[in-house]
Amino acid sequence: MELDRLFDGRRRSAIEVADVFVDRRPLIRAFDQAVADLRQHAAPTATAPAQRRNLLVFHGLGGIGKTRLSKHLEQRLRNGEYDQPAERRIGCRIDFEDPAFAELENLVIALRAAVGQRERNWPAFDLAFAVYWQRAHPGEPLGQVISRDSALRRLNGVADLPQQIDETLNALLGPIPIAGLARRAVTALISRIRDRIRRDRLLATCPGLEAITEIEDPAEQLPFLPALLSWDLAEHSHRHPLDVVFFLDTLEKTERRPRLGGGFEDRLARLVYLLPNVLFVATGRNRLDWGDRHHPAIHYSGPNYWPTLAVTLPQQRQGDLQVAGYHGAQHQLTGLSPIDADTYLRLRLTRRGEPAIPLDIREAVIVASGGAPLYLELSAEYFDQLSADGRTPQPADFGGTFAEMFIRIMRDLDREERALLRAASLVHGFDADLLNAAVPDARDSALRRFLARPIVQQRSTGWLRHSVDEYVREAVRAHDQDTDDAWSTAEWRRAAERMVGHLGGQLAETAADPTTADRARLAEGFTTAGLLTAETGEVPDWLYDLAYGLRLRFGTQVLADTADWPVPADGPTAAFALACQGIAQRNLGSRAIAVELLERAAAHPALAGGGYPGLFVRHRLGKALEEAGRYAEAERLIAQAAEVESPLRSTAEKDLAWVQWLRGDGRRLVDWSRAHLDSAIGFHRAQALDLLGQFSYLQGEFADAERYLRAEVDDPELAAAGIGRDGGWRHLGMVLSWIRPLEAIAVLDRALEVNQEMRAAVGVAQTYLFRGVARTGYGTAAEVRTHLAEGERRLADTNGGADRWMVLLALLFHELVDGTRQGALAAGDRLIAYVRETDCHPGLGEIAERWLAVRGLHPAEPVLRQEHWTERDRALAGWEQVLRERLALRTPSR
Repeated sequence: MELDRLFDGRRRSAIEVADVFVDRRPLIRAFDQAVADLRQHAAPTATAPAQRRNLLVFHGLGGIGKTRLSKHLEQRLRNGEYDQPAERRIGCRIDFEDPAFAELENLVIALRAAVGQRERNWPAFDLAFAVYWQRAHPGEPLGQVISRDSALRRLNGVADLPQQIDETLNALLGPIPIAGLARRAVTALISRIRDRIRRDRLLATCPGLEAITEIEDPAEQLPFLPALLSWDLAEHSHRHPLDVVFFLDTLEKTERRPRLGGGFEDRLARLVYLLPNVLFVATGRNRLDWGDRHHPAIHYSGPNYWPTLAVTLPQQRQGDLQVAGYHGAQHQLTGLSPIDADTYLRLRLTRRGEPAIPLDIREAVIVASGGAPLYLELSAEYFDQLSADGRTPQPADFGGTFAEMFIRIMRDLDREERALLRAASLVHGFDADLLNAAVPDARDSALRRFLARPIVQQRSTGWLRHSVDEYVREAVRAHDQDTDDAWSTAEWRRAAERMVGHLGGQLAETAADPTTADRARLAEGFTTAGLLTAETGEVPDWLYDLAYGLRLRFGTQVLADTADWPVPADGPTAAFALACQGIAQRNLGSRAIAVELLERAAAHPALAGGGYPGLFVRHRLGKALEEAGRYAEAERLIAQAAEVESPLRSTAEKDLAWVQWLRGDGRRLVDWSRAHLDSAIGFHRAQALDLLGQFSYLQGEFADAERYLRAEVDDPELAAAGIGRDGGWRHLGMVLSWIRPLEAIAVLDRALEVNQEMRAAVGVAQTYLFRGVARTGYGTAAEVRTHLAEGERRLADTNGGADRWMVLLALLFHELVDGTRQGALAAGDRLIAYVRETDCHPGLGEIAERWLAVRGLHPAEPVLRQEHWTERDRALAGWEQVLRERLALRTPSR
């Protein structure tokens, strides 16, 4: 804070410090031209065939002034002189340094909140977004999600967003408040929207509105919502044109992730492409290669889409600034010209209205700086520091390499501020509390002085609102040994340990229930603590538990991003990162990749000594192996965790019971479940009900199975906490698909919504599969095959090894009811062979044998006998009755 200069007796000088932006004229002209072109030459809507010219890129080395330029352009948009009046201009800033914006949903919400500041209702987008939200977050109002996400709460206009969408729905469809919307069936909402589109001549002209609204998977629907906002903007421009500019900072953060089809960079490129009437101004370290050639992992890439992104001009001087590709859409920032560098130094520090830094010192600084703004800023800071300490700065005190200049600054800080700078260099972001934890003996006055220094930047987003430049962080670590009180390796480690401990305390409540916590805070705290463990040499147990909790709802991308952590390959943080990536891939349904990553983590030398981290990783590997159908290996690993006293033990005992049930022995599963039916822990109670439901189902006790599963989905406490919804609804639909198939369809619709919200790829696949079971005997054979094929395809995409039995059982049922005798016999033989090869649910072979006998058929190979049935004859009779009831629906013509 600049007020500290008034009250701090140690810093008494007549020098005044000004916040200076030296006019980068060519780049500002490029921005002004892009804003002007937005209305004159931009494609009117997302469906226009025109090549895109709505992306402006500024790139260059760290410390060269990219973020400062971006912020200046944002301010210029608000206050500058343009054809449009200021009230018709909209700017929004996103900093990808904040992990919350690794989620496309948050970017889309930011866009809608921004335009909502000038116009409350955007009909096409709002209608489709309402459907998306109902599918992605059933039962969860938009305002509730915003209220617990600090990154979203900081966005301008977001607080009013739920009310705005409510108004749009009310105007177009009648009263459907956003909170009530979450409780309505999505099919009814879609039906009303479809009817409105067909009655509204204007909405009927919106390309893709009905098709986008009817996409069932919200993950597939979300990337296309910006196209509808583009149409809304185009319609609005006929009355009141708007200049909408989206500033994307620290773009290099998105480029560090692997390029995958459907990955974040692919989705970001789609977002920009589908909004041709919005200008995107991106700043980052690297030039963007979207326009160079077509990248298979980025759908909208190549010169046909982005003709102005390829830099074809050699680096050249434009006026007073060195740039590359000035006539294109990408601009490389190099150094300020000597004239602009001198202007910066003259204006940065003044004394009674005159430049405080003498000409000879300015010349020494300018020559050494190469025009780098960070070098100029730190030199001005050093001059002010010397003057405040009563010394007369000399030309010999300045110049030299960045390292030499930085060492001088380090040496001239007092001992407390040097310690605080060292602590700040350990992390990408910090606040006063985190620094105080790292340097507990620092006085409050020293902390205030440090936070007020120009070297400390204010971050526009994030929980930890301060940072120092990456070049500064690197310089501190590289040159600390040149100071008189350099930290030893042990001191660096202890400071990092104190910071990790502080973060653990801050996130304790969040770790206990990550489904209701501040999502942005959770993601940033996890990443900050995880990176600090590379310094401490130890990953705390709570961070492993938090990683597992992050798999819920929103954290999959945060876990996957650990692949980009710059940590030593042989350290415990590398093992932790591998485990996180394995958990993320398992959550995404990529089971083979999950197994490979978790096997590498389990074999990592850092986990060889045992302890909770090794136990945790082996347990997660066991679950991944079980889901891949490798039951014997899974049982061995999970049994290890079930035998050791640890926070994992209860969960491991349940998982061991599960894998033993898969192998034909469900006694331990029943014992565990009954012991937890009345548990005070909602998660355990939900699991107990769900497991007893599935056990009863395969025992042919369908009434008992339905009773347990209805108790799970109807429990108000579990529903309020969002526990057990994905499995409960899915498994209830599974049971009903065999015994009351017409009733099952509505339950499976609900199950599909919930599993799509949870991004449970395997659950979504199973829901499609049991639609086919429910329609067997009722729908046409072609309709049933379509549902079954979709379920089978989705399970195959996720490498659903342990779920293959569901597919084979459903296909056998369909062949027996709707197919031929030859087809039924072949399907039965496939199921029996699968059971023999995998040792999965041996009782399935006996069910197949009993079903085939109903049609007078006999399997080609002997059937394995399950050792442990509750009551074999009653179980097989229950499954036989299911088949006979469905066969009774057949007509002679079939």
